[in-house]
Amino acid sequence: MLQNPYVLPVTSQPNQTFKTVLPLWEHNVELTIGLSFREVPGYWTMDITGKDGVMLLSNLPLLKGGNLLAQYGYLGLGYLTVVEVNPTGAEYPGASQLGSDFVLVWGEDGG
Repeated sequence: MLQNPYVLPVTSQPNQTFKTVLPLWEHNVELTIGLSFREVPGYWTMDITGKDGVMLLSNLPLLKGGNLLAQYGYLGLGYLTVVEVNPTGAEYPGASQLGSDFVLVWGEDGG
């Protein structure tokens, strides 16, 4: 269950990179997020880098539903999910849908 949700400020601009601070478990976790739209498969991927510049995850597909970070619990990054806010019937955001029809919500995994 997602606790303390935070909506990442994303748009459909291809190849965007930004820094964010996530409030997770009473700590501020500083990350650099890179988002890219992959033309051939037709979906977005995410790279996550720690504040020390170490790549934590690369090319994480942004598919809707469920915790995208579930198998990476050892990183202590919580819960990340793609939420469809405008019904499209798509399984993942297309090139122009990220930040509008679909948002990225990050928070604590409350178990």
